[in-house]
Amino acid sequence: MSGRYGKTKRQFRSKLLSRRRQLSLARLVIRKKQEGDDEVSADAPAVAAVPGPSADPIQLDVDSELEPPQPSTSTATTPISATKRKFGYRQGLPLRDHISAAEQRQRPIETSFVRCCMMSALVRGLACTECSEPTLKIRAIDRRLGLVCLLETYCTTCGAVLNSTLSSDRVEEEKAGNVPFVVVRQAVAATMDMGVGHAGLVKLCRFMDMEPLQHKSYSRHVKAVTAANMTVVSSLFDDAAKTVRQMYRERDPSITDDSVLDLTVTFDGSWMKRGHNSLYGIGCVVDVETGLVLDLAVLSLYCQRCAIAKSQCRGNRAKFNRWLDSHTECNQNYRGTSGGMEVEAAEILWNRSMERGFRYTTMVSDGDSKSFKHLTNLRVYGDVELHKEECVNHVAKRLGTALRKLAASGKKSGVTLGGRGFGRLTGNTMGKLEEYYYLAVRGNTGKLNKMHDAVWASFDHASSTDEKPQHDRCPVGADSWCFYQKALATGQKPGPHRVNVHTALSAEVASHVKDVYTRLSDKSLLERCLQGKTQNPNESLHSKIWAKCPKAGFVGLQRVLSATCAAVAEFNSGVEVTMRRLCGTMGITSGERLIASAEKADRKRVREAERQAEASTKTARRARRFTRAAEADASASDYAAGGF
Repeated sequence: MSGRYGKTKRQFRSKLLSRRRQLSLARLVIRKKQEGDDEVSADAPAVAAVPGPSADPIQLDVDSELEPPQPSTSTATTPISATKRKFGYRQGLPLRDHISAAEQRQRPIETSFVRCCMMSALVRGLACTECSEPTLKIRAIDRRLGLVCLLETYCTTCGAVLNSTLSSDRVEEEKAGNVPFVVVRQAVAATMDMGVGHAGLVKLCRFMDMEPLQHKSYSRHVKAVTAANMTVVSSLFDDAAKTVRQMYRERDPSITDDSVLDLTVTFDGSWMKRGHNSLYGIGCVVDVETGLVLDLAVLSLYCQRCAIAKSQCRGNRAKFNRWLDSHTECNQNYRGTSGGMEVEAAEILWNRSMERGFRYTTMVSDGDSKSFKHLTNLRVYGDVELHKEECVNHVAKRLGTALRKLAASGKKSGVTLGGRGFGRLTGNTMGKLEEYYYLAVRGNTGKLNKMHDAVWASFDHASSTDEKPQHDRCPVGADSWCFYQKALATGQKPGPHRVNVHTALSAEVASHVKDVYTRLSDKSLLERCLQGKTQNPNESLHSKIWAKCPKAGFVGLQRVLSATCAAVAEFNSGVEVTMRRLCGTMGITSGERLIASAEKADRKRVREAERQAEASTKTARRARRFTRAAEADASASDYAAGGF
């Protein structure tokens, strides 16, 4: 790289490394403050203070570009994460103390991979009861039982078989007949939980030199595991309903078990495949107060058995209809378009909410959701009116989307709004303006006028100049994030805007951007943001569901349904409670190591959620996001004609 492009990139990298060093030093300050150590290095830079959890989020210093803030010295308590709050409601055994490695080694193992050739050492030197020769061995015989084999103790001298047993016990079920083996059921459940399916199990068996489970047998186990997951999540939904009712009863003792509760819930749909041709769609309702999933719906446009029958009938409609009369377990439970699955799921969930004595009267959803309008037209609760709250994240993203479209449309009309240069809509500037809009809304929940002024404050601040300062809406006082108001409060002369405003908008750009702010600061829109709620719980849940059932490959309804139920169960109650109930439902004993591993996963989840909830972590995430945007802006001109 040569010329001015190389110089610009080197300057940016130098600036970026400096900011990263500041971020590292700020983290050291935070850690020492938390440990109560006052001996902080004198080399640590002075950084802007971040408000505590109870303070106004809009007070983030917008003028300290990418500078890592210092934790507030206030005594505000650390916010409790949603995960810890949900686990506080959990009905189950408390997490046990850590088991030492030495103690764990002394405990017997229920399940393990064993090389069959190594087992003969157990009977080496023992005499045969038939010929008295010390030539006993153990061999494994494949009886086409999937992952299970027949183990025999035999004598190599006389050939007598002294005893034999199968390598696994069977599932504890009441009905007789072809009872499945425990290790087979466990292996199928594990591959479903990992999202690898039968193909993943075949690969594992290939590397382990084991006979794989046939696909037909695997499908039978999938059906059983799905039924068990549905039973588990149904019981956890009952627990969640009791938890919600108990919480409301603590607020209002007059509430009884028969009282109908009006709840505020978040609702969002998700599809197996991106676009408008997905075969499967899901919808989940999450209670805002507790963060617990209250209900779910899985819709399918496809049934494999129906597809095979249609192919075999070769267009013979009468023959297919005769087959269809005997087809009682069809996996297609929805007939319509993929885009209509979210609306259909909402109708199902709202209609059966009364079964548990709930009315979902307030829905938090994104702005493009058709579900609310559909439910309103249905009048699902009769004369009881439904209310809609906007997801604050989606509303803030509208600003970023509108600014990006504006920058792109300017190129077509010959007006330069985007690109590099002072006062233009760079990626970093658009990202920051979106962030400040979000902070203005979240920081003024329940205060419509203050929310409206805070939204406009970020625009006025960005479009201000030395000749025309517009800081009337910016917070006043020495602690203000606005350099202009801070200087006035301390009796100093405000610095130049070109240096102190890092989201500067030129007069030409501001004239176009103002229309976007006018639309997104409309009070009718902000009124639907007064609760400051988001769909983050739903989006987090969706990521867990599709991790268990990846979107990359084709799967059937059973896999999607099982993954949804398992993810919801873990989302509500954690891995430990879910595994205990799942093993009990499937007739499998939950071993010590299974429970210990599940508890470890829950502890890790709580620790990570607590870390993510800390104000310092959130600030660092914002800094990284802005850094990536600035880096993208700097690399946008890496390629240029004659630049090499």
